[in-house]
Amino acid sequence: MRAAFVLLPWMVFSAFQERQENPEYKAWSAFPAGAWVRHRHLEETADGSTEREITQRLIDRTPARAVLDVEAVRIDHGIRRGLRRERLEIPARIGVERCPDRVEDREVQEGEEEVIVDGKRLKCRWLRIVEWTRSGKNISKVWSCREIPGEIVNMESRREQDGVVRTRTTLLDWRRESSEP
Repeated sequence: MRAAFVLLPWMVFSAFQERQENPEYKAWSAFPAGAWVRHRHLEETADGSTEREITQRLIDRTPARAVLDVEAVRIDHGIRRGLRRERLEIPARIGVERCPDRVEDREVQEGEEEVIVDGKRLKCRWLRIVEWTRSGKNISKVWSCREIPGEIVNMESRREQDGVVRTRTTLLDWRRESSEP
């Protein structure tokens, strides 16, 4: 009974919270069911590195949500192991944060750049963000292109906390229409 009194104000607040278009939903909403994208993801830490190949396929899209089938395969020394599959539901609208990040704690740069993927030239928009948090400095750069399902072409990030963690995500292949990856 006590939990109901704790949850009720949160539920009421959530119901009336200001909503905005979800950028992740928007990145998939222009594509038909069956469109897919495949990325290589590499994470490097002081303890070693982890490589994955991640395929995302749009399986359903409505005005309220998009549903993706996400398949991740770990790659050890060139050998594919450990398939993991899950469904990801992306709402079309999300809540607006009431307390935005303090502007003085981040630097944002943006621009345009052509990126070549598998011999194809993609006109990309990039965004570079440097943030300072209590736990350290984070530097991220994302290249996006509206021609790609999900829009992500490449991502790089470096977290300077208890040791440096670097991640790189690289576009391998994609299809705008329904087809097998």
